[in-house]
Amino acid sequence: MLALTSAYLAAPAAGENGKELPWDGRGHGLTVKTITDKYLTHILTMRNGGNSGNVSDYVSIDQKGRIPGYNKDTGVINIAVDAKAIFKEQYNFRRSELVQIIVGNTKGTTFFRASVQKVEAFYNKFTWQMFFDEAAMFNVRIDASTSPAKINYVNGGTWDSKWSTNFITGTWYNFGIAVSASETGKGSRLDFYASTGNDDLVLKTTHHVLTTLPSLYELHIGLLTLTDDGSQPIMNPNRDILMFNGVSADKRVVLTANAKEDAAVGSLEKLTCARDRSNSHWRCPCSLPPSFSIQQDLVNICQGSLRHYQNLVTHRGEKDIDRNC
Repeated sequence: MLALTSAYLAAPAAGENGKELPWDGRGHGLTVKTITDKYLTHILTMRNGGNSGNVSDYVSIDQKGRIPGYNKDTGVINIAVDAKAIFKEQYNFRRSELVQIIVGNTKGTTFFRASVQKVEAFYNKFTWQMFFDEAAMFNVRIDASTSPAKINYVNGGTWDSKWSTNFITGTWYNFGIAVSASETGKGSRLDFYASTGNDDLVLKTTHHVLTTLPSLYELHIGLLTLTDDGSQPIMNPNRDILMFNGVSADKRVVLTANAKEDAAVGSLEKLTCARDRSNSHWRCPCSLPPSFSIQQDLVNICQGSLRHYQNLVTHRGEKDIDRNC
């Protein structure tokens, strides 16, 4: 039976300082030779107890793999897994992943995006982790052992599915995960978004977890499975390949397919604030109700915090905010 636990890495990535937001993990303009410009590749090179693995054995990139593009990306990163895809001496694992350490936005939201597709049905009918952070804050996985196969979203270090849908080959599945501090003052809030094809992302579920809001994330994309009894997975002779597109991380939630200014946020995302040096007040080129004169309200609005804006509207009953400023 295959375990649903995350595979914690001890190393090579631990010494990384992390990439600042926004971070671009897209395939457009990327090649296998330049892949280390965007990703850490130790899982692909530290194979079977050695250090001589080749990234090209498990990764290829199609510059025009997704037309029209999604999240500003026409490139597709193909990641394969097979019986020899063993990291270090983890013989009960089969895994091929690209990794990056990302500096989180501890004063707001860290928003991760990725799209996935598989052309053929899974040959290796296990549960595959495919888009996750190392600390198990969030994890999007495919259960290929069921018919039909299922995409499951789990979070907070627990493995019960928080959202699921059937996985259909030849379909692009788009995901967005927004991580921010919980309004309760403890732990973190996770907003999970999803869509298919070229549709904009849509909020599917929100959860509060006990995990403290991270300052660093170790993001993984690829394919990972493991057994819970230490035995080696019995792999099919055919390798499985998963396609990735539009991988990114940002300081704000952007739901549109083409990654332009999010229509749901509207003018608040475009709002520009400036401090009036004469009296240390904040001013915005927008008609705001008197109750929004509080400095922190303006700071949050000007940073594009739609959630904060919505809470203020709900709690204060404001109806006259100028959305066309």
